[in-house]
Amino acid sequence: MFGASVLDQPRIEYCQSATPSSELSVFGSGSLGQFEREWQNVIQSLQGLAYLEDDWDGAGSNAPDWLVVETAIEVARLCCKLKNEVPGRACATPAGTILFAWYPATTYCEWEIFSPTSIESMIIKGDGSVEHATYALPAATMRAMQI
Repeated sequence: MFGASVLDQPRIEYCQSATPSSELSVFGSGSLGQFEREWQNVIQSLQGLAYLEDDWDGAGSNAPDWLVVETAIEVARLCCKLKNEVPGRACATPAGTILFAWYPATTYCEWEIFSPTSIESMIIKGDGSVEHATYALPAATMRAMQI
């Protein structure tokens, strides 16, 4: 997507700890490379968001709906399959949405999943120009991954 990541591991924020089964594999059996392990970390953190409750941050934030979490996991799986760069952030927002953000050298990109049927993207380029787009899922899944 944006080339080599400047981050060794994704920074996952706004997550309560989850205790996924050690036998659970989000990619099936077989050995994983570094890239797949990084996406697996993102997916496992996203799975933990399903356990958030309203006011999860002590400031009145909404918990994401489980369908939004499920959609985010599917988007992450597709990104991995398409070999997209691992995000620098994958987190719940106070509004109950899920945010993916990338921080390449001269561009900032984020995708926000509002519902199981809607994803919004924002790209801020090095020259300061901003591009916004909203996609309906599942068509968004294919188009947004090409950003």
